[in-house]
Amino acid sequence: LFLILLVCAHSATHAAAFARKTSHASISVSPVISYSDVLALADLRYNEWIATDDHSTGTISANAFRMATAEIHEERKSGGAIAFLARLTNSGGEAAVGAAELSPIEFENTYAKTTTGKDKTTTNALYVTDVVSSSSHRRMGVGGALMTSLEQEAARQGIGRLFLHVEEDNAAALDFYRSREYGFPGEDVLEEIDTDRLAENAGTVGQILMSKVLSKQQMISSSSGIGSKGGFGSNKTKPKQKQKQKKRKK
Repeated sequence: LFLILLVCAHSATHAAAFARKTSHASISVSPVISYSDVLALADLRYNEWIATDDHSTGTISANAFRMATAEIHEERKSGGAIAFLARLTNSGGEAAVGAAELSPIEFENTYAKTTTGKDKTTTNALYVTDVVSSSSHRRMGVGGALMTSLEQEAARQGIGRLFLHVEEDNAAALDFYRSREYGFPGEDVLEEIDTDRLAENAGTVGQILMSKVLSKQQMISSSSGIGSKGGFGSNKTKPKQKQKQKKRKK
């Protein structure tokens, strides 16, 4: 009985400490613009994709990863992609805790031929990619804040639909996106888009494709505050993301 009481007291103390930690914290999301933003983005990705991967230790230094990230960011920015960075601010200062990118690049050569036989070159969709969240800041609304900002930016551009891929065994991420009304694309969408090519372009072959139809008026008028608690789950796509990063650098 004493042991049970001790465990309960410890859990209560932990919960109280977490509540104090989160009650005075705020999350802001903004596009990656300055060089300091790029460095913060690179460090977050490195810490979550490289430093925590036993198979990647020693393959690339943090400084080299910064340089590669800066180069790739500029390249993708020129192609229309926008990277977003989520920062958490509390009494201890400010830290980058999440990032994601909104991109048209992955749709290259994925659309069906038009009635004239020419490739369709315009799209009313964007792709959510390079999603990463700090493993030490889970369950704090980082994922919700990021996705709200991405959806609002897409709606501001007049985009009607977002696509993304999720690892089949990442139950937390699947539940999170379902809670935000992402689902499996219908037959009409699958007839219009070459989903195999989309996965190849994104470096996500074998993952589950999900999409969401956006309401421009609804998204623009929605709150930009911290989203619902929850998040993307573990950053289980990091090996493929790193391969994609190397590929883009060439």
